[in-house]
Amino acid sequence: MKIFFGENYSNHISYKLYEIDNNFLFLKYFDSISNSHIFAFRGYNSGPEIAFQFELFVSYYIIPFFEDNVPFYELINDYWLSFYTDFFNSFGLRFFENRNIITKYVKSIIEIYNKENFDDNDNVFFTGINCGGVIAKILGTLLHHKSISFISFPMDMNFLEHLFHFPSSYMSYVTNVFNIDGIF
Repeated sequence: MKIFFGENYSNHISYKLYEIDNNFLFLKYFDSISNSHIFAFRGYNSGPEIAFQFELFVSYYIIPFFEDNVPFYELINDYWLSFYTDFFNSFGLRFFENRNIITKYVKSIIEIYNKENFDDNDNVFFTGINCGGVIAKILGTLLHHKSISFISFPMDMNFLEHLFHFPSSYMSYVTNVFNIDGIF
């Protein structure tokens, strides 16, 4: 806290811990000097966060790898496998809830944000690391506020755009910070 906010941070920084459920926590800092509200999200420390991190990894690296490297994948799927893949997809949807748990968390955070009644003079930022950074980017994009993510996956994924219904043109609100040799 001293590094980011100075020696006397307790005089002007307050925070509140929000617990959406047993698995998902986040902090909201308020800096009275700059009139800034900072929503801070952690990386993966619970089951749903680890699952979301894994889902992002698969969506960004694994699936594109097979789509690019398996010859004639789309042709084979369209003409020979589509019946089977559609059947197994519909079969699986009958047994499992067809929604991503992160959407529940994002909706809850948006409700908390709306209850705060921020005005135009308030500076609101969303920040996080790893999958928390992706959540920060999603919220910043949906609520049209700046977001700063540390060491997180890119935002330009069909998976995220369709899950949260935002166009890629809204990504101007996002700032990514990556770690190079231990220095940000």
